[in-house]
Amino acid sequence: MADRSGGYVSGAALAVVLAMAMIAGAVTQRSVSALRQAQRDMAMLQADYALAGAQEQAAARLAGDTGGGRLAFTVETSAGSAAIEAEPERDKLRLANGVAAGDLAALGVADPRALQARLTALADLYPSPETLSQLATAPDWRICGASLVSGWGEANEATVRTPGRLGAQGSGSRLGQVWRLRARLDSGWTDERLVRFVGGDQQAAAVIWRSFRRQGEGGDRCIGKKAKSA
Repeated sequence: MADRSGGYVSGAALAVVLAMAMIAGAVTQRSVSALRQAQRDMAMLQADYALAGAQEQAAARLAGDTGGGRLAFTVETSAGSAAIEAEPERDKLRLANGVAAGDLAALGVADPRALQARLTALADLYPSPETLSQLATAPDWRICGASLVSGWGEANEATVRTPGRLGAQGSGSRLGQVWRLRARLDSGWTDERLVRFVGGDQQAAAVIWRSFRRQGEGGDRCIGKKAKSA
């Protein structure tokens, strides 16, 4: 039979070719998306592993340290340097005493009395930093509130001060103390924990609460923030 196509692809054949190209493109796009998601998951797992090690190093270094107040230092991990911020919970405001309305207003809280009531209601429940931060929508409260008040707090006044350096090693004791430790990589991945120092040979501190997430900077804006009992 004579070829009537004149050397051109028929309409039906062209439609098949286009359909196959679209399918191949969709499959390729899904494969690329899956690869990128796998890479993101791997990066997250690597950060999680590295920060877990950073937390163990931080607790071990703090366990016998003599430095007081907020402290800052770095430790090395498989994912690079991790910045550590450490805060003793006992230096923060005692929740049972309430927080002065003026101090809450200074943190941008729109309804200080409502937040006062929420904080007082949580006094016997030892809320996590995440729970405290979610009690009001003001940005300064969300970032700084947990650095000023705590269920483990023993102070009537609290101020977020510039972190100091570690003191002498091997001569101090933090047995029984509760601290908030934040370990952060340059990538933004952050492991935040509340820990109680238990004095064990194999484990310096027991984890009370943990949060692992990616976040930006923001700690410096809290320096100088104050709170006192109502």
